[in-house]
Amino acid sequence: AVPSTRGFIKSNKMVNLILGPVGSLKTASSIIKLIHEAKQVAPCRDGIRRSRYAVIRNTNQMLWDTTIPDFLKWFPDGRAGEYFKTEYKFMLRLGDIECEVLFRGLDDANDVRRLLSLQASFFIFDEFREIHPDIFNAAQGRLGRYPDKMMNGVGCVKDDGGANAHLWGMSNPPDMDTFWETFISEPPKNAAVFIQPSGMSQE
Repeated sequence: AVPSTRGFIKSNKMVNLILGPVGSLKTASSIIKLIHEAKQVAPCRDGIRRSRYAVIRNTNQMLWDTTIPDFLKWFPDGRAGEYFKTEYKFMLRLGDIECEVLFRGLDDANDVRRLLSLQASFFIFDEFREIHPDIFNAAQGRLGRYPDKMMNGVGCVKDDGGANAHLWGMSNPPDMDTFWETFISEPPKNAAVFIQPSGMSQE
């Protein structure tokens, strides 16, 4: 992690959002945070640290155009795991990590029902300013549900038993007078907001 993204990657808040200009390492930092969090999930009975991510974008087309290509640059198909194109899924395997990454395009509030049965460890919102608030709120109720206690005896927690349910996202700055502008201006106690320096800054 570069200095300006270290706080975001290591934050233990339930919700973590990073925003800034184009090219300010928002996406790269979010992908690195995926590994950081997956490595902390308590192992299952066979010693494997299993987790399940849902990576959300507002449309399937945006997933194909930007989100999935960005992910595959860091975790190439056949080297870091296996990409299942028709299922919009990547099975990431690195060391003792086995991570199921699900890519989902959710357009509006009607898509909330698609989240209601999802047992996920973590959620990642790509370009969160375009995600409907109802989807964001529904996702918070689906965190920390995988692995369950039948798999490792303790559920989706860290090695020390601490809570390990996190949601994070990256975005360019949102429009004024929107849900997201209000959220990042006055984040709740369970959330942290990280603003990257401008492209002209030495930081």
